[in-house]
Formats: sequence, structure tokens, C-alpha cells
Amino acid sequence: MESLADLDSSLKKLGSRLLVLKGEPSEVLIRCLNEWDVRKLCFEYDTDPYYQALDDKAKNYASAAGIEVFSPVSHTIFDPADIIEKNGGRPPLSYQSFLKLAGEPSFSLSVELSWMPPVGDVGRCEILQVPTLKELGYVEKHQDEFTPFRGGESEALRRLRESLSDKEWVANFEKPKGDPSAYIKPATTVLSPYLKFGCLSSRYFYQCLKDVYKNVKRHTSPPVSLVGQLLWREFFYTVAFGTPNFDEMKGNKICKQ
Repeated sequence: MESLADLDSSLKKLGSRLLVLKGEPSEVLIRCLNEWDVRKLCFEYDTDPYYQALDDKAKNYASAAGIEVFSPVSHTIFDPADIIEKNGGRPPLSYQSFLKLAGEPSFSLSVELSWMPPVGDVGRCEILQVPTLKELGYVEKHQDEFTPFRGGESEALRRLRESLSDKEWVANFEKPKGDPSAYIKPATTVLSPYLKFGCLSSRYFYQCLKDVYKNVKRHTSPPVSLVGQLLWREFFYTVAFGTPNFDEMKGNKICKQ
């Protein structure tokens, strides 16, 4: 909820807002495409099977209705489908083989926006505010009772800047060295959940690390470096994308039972 509230706040600063709707995702989206006479549908490509099914439903409807669909891969540094294609249609099952196939990434980071078009007429679609935990049926307690960590892009970028400010620490980072049980002052960046939930771009993180490496005499390398940790994430995303039932034991051909 903090991540959504932060996104809504950031969009409002640009003259827009987050549109929150209630209902079955694909049905709500299709209703809005009709109501708003949408001509181009843009969304991030998702490698998760559950969301892929929802995406396919929306794409099929949009295509049949003559709506242009733009769905780029941006949640990961590499396109898992490209890596698998390079490996003969199979996901690489070792980190080193993944690195050889992946090579150096090629992407361009988008520029920062200074404004966005205001929200137009939403018609009969009911737009809600970002719900609270209480409204979703959960007991709302002060977060400080459980964790010092906050959600949202603003917090992710603050943590990123804080981590990158110590260039020596970034250059010498070496996993698994460090105390994995450290909580108040962790031995890592604690940026993993922000990457997972789209609060921080893995490509932006990668580029920031590369910029630090350019300005130091020496630095650690994959698999133990900070860039190496990002590439571990890429490796597992690729294996998961190319392995049916990856999240289960049954029907998972690479799971040793």
C-alpha cells in the first residue's frame, strides 16, 4: 500500500494521478478500454505465468478491437526469451552459462519526466483512492512495531543513493561476506523487495553500479559483486520463465524430488 500511495503522490506532482479500480483485473481493463476509447495499450511484460495469462487475455481483446499494444521487457535487464532462444530453446541451468549467453546488456534509460497529461473523463468507471490495510480487511498497526523499512519508489531511490554514496563499499562488496543476520544496519543494500515490486528499475540500478565502477581503481566481479547479485536475479528469472511449474515440485523437470 505504501508503494501505491507513493506512486500516486509522485504522479500528482506531475499533474496526473494513479487510477485505482475494483474488480477482476482483465474484466475491469477491458471495460475501461471500451469506456475510454483507448487506441494504444501500454504495459510492462511480465514473466510470471499468472500475470501472463491476464496479459494475454487483455492483448487478445485489444488486438481484436484494433487497439495497438506495446508491452516491452523492462522488469529485468535482459529479455529471458532472448537468452533461452540463444540456448537452443532451453533455459541455461548454471550461472556461468547464463553470463556467456547474456553478454553485456544494451538498453537506454528513459529521461526524467517533468509533467504528464492530466487524467481525462473517466466516464462511468469508478475511480478509487489507494485503499488502506483496514479497508482491505487487515488490522492496521504502526509499521515501526515490525520493520524500519518503507515501501515505494521514493524510499527505494533514497536507499540506492545512500548505498552508492559509499563508493569503496560498493567496489569491495563481496557476497557471501557480511553478516546476513544484521537487521537495523544490514550488510546489503536491502533493495531486493524494491526491485521485485517495481519500485526500483533493475536497469537503473545496474547503470548506477557501472558508473561507480568507472570511477574506482578496482572492484569485485560477478558472481560475488553487487552487479553479480543483479545478474543472479536475472539468471533465476530466466530459469523460472523457461521452466514450466518452476514454483512447484510436481511437473517441474529440474526439481530433484
